[in-house]
Amino acid sequence: MDIQARPFLVYDRRTERGVTLLEVLVAVTLVSLTFMTVFSTYSTSLLMQQDTDLRSKAMFIAQQVIEETATIPYEELTPGTQVDVYDDEFPGALLVSTTVQDMPDS
Repeated sequence: MDIQARPFLVYDRRTERGVTLLEVLVAVTLVSLTFMTVFSTYSTSLLMQQDTDLRSKAMFIAQQVIEETATIPYEELTPGTQVDVYDDEFPGALLVSTTVQDMPDS
């Protein structure tokens, strides 16, 4: 094959300078997609962590109510006895109130 007969096939990388617009667009697109994926994963994990934290606090408060009720002497547990547990660490503050009820005999 004669180079002089087909000069458009000659490709000399040393004379090429810079990057083409297409290469820049592809690079920007890939970087954008990567960042979007990372940030969406981060925000999802943050929401899941907050949900888990709230559930953990709710379980702790429920345990507090059970323990508070267990400290009341049996003789003082009459139907209508109310046990209140207040927690200001919960978003919006939380007051858990439970009332002792009489269970019918089966």
